[in-house]
Amino acid sequence: MKESLKRHITNIFSSLHVENIPFNVYECGIDVLPKWTNQIQLTHEFLICCELFSNGEKLQKFLSKEIHQHENYAYWFEGDRIIEDEQPKHD
Repeated sequence: MKESLKRHITNIFSSLHVENIPFNVYECGIDVLPKWTNQIQLTHEFLICCELFSNGEKLQKFLSKEIHQHENYAYWFEGDRIIEDEQPKHD
């Protein structure tokens, strides 16, 4: 799944004409994640991160996903949710 996700992201960046942006795909439950991810909540199976670039809004519209920022990185999640949505408890 991770390799096909890398190809998919490469195709997306190519479609948006941002081919020279390096990115990483991390499997949240298995891979060693960058230290800065200790400051965010990991919500899905895969974390995709790249350096910030000028077409971030275009990427967000293309993906129909929220693109987050942390310092010099843009990131978003793919795959199945790994945490439950917090629902109010009913008594």
